[in-house]
Amino acid sequence: MESLPCLFLDWAKRRPSLEQIHRDKRFPGHEYAYNDPNCLAIILHDWAGDVWLDGRHHALARRTVSLVPVGVRRVFRPREAGWHRVVNFAGLHVTEPVFLALGPDFDRLCRIYDESLSCFGSERSRAELKAWELLWELADVADLGEGAGASSHLVRRVLGAISLRLSQEITVGGLAKELGVSHAHLCRIFRRELGISVVAHLRNRRMDLARHLLTRTTQPVREVAAVCGIPDAQHFNKTVRRSFGCSPSALRRRAFPAQGGAETVT
Repeated sequence: MESLPCLFLDWAKRRPSLEQIHRDKRFPGHEYAYNDPNCLAIILHDWAGDVWLDGRHHALARRTVSLVPVGVRRVFRPREAGWHRVVNFAGLHVTEPVFLALGPDFDRLCRIYDESLSCFGSERSRAELKAWELLWELADVADLGEGAGASSHLVRRVLGAISLRLSQEITVGGLAKELGVSHAHLCRIFRRELGISVVAHLRNRRMDLARHLLTRTTQPVREVAAVCGIPDAQHFNKTVRRSFGCSPSALRRRAFPAQGGAETVT
């Protein structure tokens, strides 16, 4: 299996369909059995206990995420009470179970999960967007777990800042100042670890968001531009054309042909 950071990044870039998301409380002295025959299960465990996956035992620590392959029967026996958060995406697969300790990042990832859960029934596209954000964040956390100390921590802080402020003005110089490093050092470390510049990563994240909003929602294009952190109409149009080979309206028409697309940003 490829490394966890690469796996999560690949999943996030594919923007998989969100099939189900649910949260339940778990209590000691009870046994909980499940089997998802069609979807991989990504589970955030806020409790310690034991799990049996197709009969094989694993000790489970609090603040852990687990990936359970499609079709694997899982039986949980908590030793303490806590929340059990499950998200299912279509088309994602692992060949064996994976357990990743999240530590202090657990609460932040749970907040993203809970935001997705809160709008799953009423705003499916928004719920899906937050679920993809969860995949991006898991890639960052996994990278720190496998990574190279201070440098990985710096890159992770940059990725986190970009994710949190995607709709705001972001400059590399501003990030460097905020993180207490030089502009050149930040650019060098980021490119060395991720193989891409900070500016290119920021543009890719914004265009991922733009494509989602243009093809999954009917939100006005001007609002999409603002949410993506590119409020200037001409700049937004130019960036979308460079990324997808067409205007925002043309990109939307592909998804909503019966509506004749949507307005251009002027």
